[in-house]
Amino acid sequence: MFNFATTLLEVPTVRLFEHAICVRHFNDPGVDEAACKFGNIQDKLSSIMGWKLTLDALAGILTAMFYGGLAELRGEKLVLLLSTIGYTSMQIIDVCICSIPLVLPIQTVWSSSLLLLVGGGQRIFNSMVFTLISNQLDDNIRTQYMYWLALGPHCTRFISPRIAAYFMKVGLFAPFWLGFGSLGLIIAVVVAMPAKAVNKEASDPAYVRINNVDDSNHEATEALSSGTGLHAPPIRRRLSSDSHDNYTRFGGAWGEVEGTLRRRFRRVALLLKDPVAAFVLGAVFFKKIGFASSVFAFQYVSERFGWELRDTTWLRVVSGIGAVTVTVAAPLTTAKLLKRGFPASFIDLNVVRCALGMLSASFIMTWKATSGSLVLISMFGIGLGEALEPALQGLIALATESSKAATVFTTYAFFDAAAELVAGPLTARLMAIGRTEDHPSDGLCFLVSSIVFAFLLLWTGLLRLNRDE
Repeated sequence: MFNFATTLLEVPTVRLFEHAICVRHFNDPGVDEAACKFGNIQDKLSSIMGWKLTLDALAGILTAMFYGGLAELRGEKLVLLLSTIGYTSMQIIDVCICSIPLVLPIQTVWSSSLLLLVGGGQRIFNSMVFTLISNQLDDNIRTQYMYWLALGPHCTRFISPRIAAYFMKVGLFAPFWLGFGSLGLIIAVVVAMPAKAVNKEASDPAYVRINNVDDSNHEATEALSSGTGLHAPPIRRRLSSDSHDNYTRFGGAWGEVEGTLRRRFRRVALLLKDPVAAFVLGAVFFKKIGFASSVFAFQYVSERFGWELRDTTWLRVVSGIGAVTVTVAAPLTTAKLLKRGFPASFIDLNVVRCALGMLSASFIMTWKATSGSLVLISMFGIGLGEALEPALQGLIALATESSKAATVFTTYAFFDAAAELVAGPLTARLMAIGRTEDHPSDGLCFLVSSIVFAFLLLWTGLLRLNRDE
């Protein structure tokens, strides 16, 4: 439902920003959309979108570790609730700002990103969902369920865009009322969820999970570093009474969260020593840069081929069809390969390779496309490349035990958000190349995306897995 709301509002948000820029430029609230497609307005729209993505991501970076620690101490329900409230508040402020473009400049929407500090936004919400699912699953079947979990959001990608297009015909703000209703429903569902029992080990200051603290842990560290993403058993050590007194001196929830954060940073440091885990987190970072150009595909097709923005929702529909196809086929194929004796990590890595190859080819096709129809075909290939996400999640989940899933998936979200700091402005700058008053963007961002995914594909060639893992 959360992904339905975010996908539903994706294109309407682009149109909302474009309309606000256009109204302020012409000083005319009734300006037609066709008048907004020339260079200056599109350059400004690219810049606004790029920096908005960056600032939204910054909130995720600043809060990822904190909310991961809070989830371990207080349960995922609280974090899910905060994430939904923060995201909903941001969208409401954006609509309010863009409803009075002659009063407030469009750049004011950047300030709404501050509201994502409440809950961390969609990334933190998704990481909590992955944590809840991952904690209940065995290593061998975890990735299969990650595919099924991804199926829901992908289904919304070819349903919600067309719903958005219909409501955009009704009015500029109509899709947002539906989106706010969906987000309100999510809040009600989260409130009704049963509270999860707090992790005793995480909340008890008398115990500390130590992964990489001193030389006494060297053996455990070596066991992980020499592996391929499989965790070493954790070491537990009782705190001395003095240490316990020092800890409890802080008191309250913040003292607990602070201690948990320290342990989480130690776990992350150890996680990065494993070559497969390091690859996954690196891939999370670079794939976000690669996928960033797909966010600008709506603007690109509208600008280059003259489509109205509501018609560009077909790009998301076709991409969603490709994503649904692969998320249905991949777990079935994975199940058959597991029965034939192939290890889960081996299957996941090869799915990653296939997805990276497909993405590299599809983005180069988008760049070379001479019509909107060819872009539609390339978007189907990009949708097939969505198999990359659950396969990476499966690999990173193998790098830790289930009790540390919150650490793993919030670290995953942290790298994803960190990439957004680069991806938004970089893609916006690339979109501006070649654009003049009489010529649309050259679309070089799609070429760069293809190169990024090709680089990651080459990186996978350096990884080695044992067949028995």
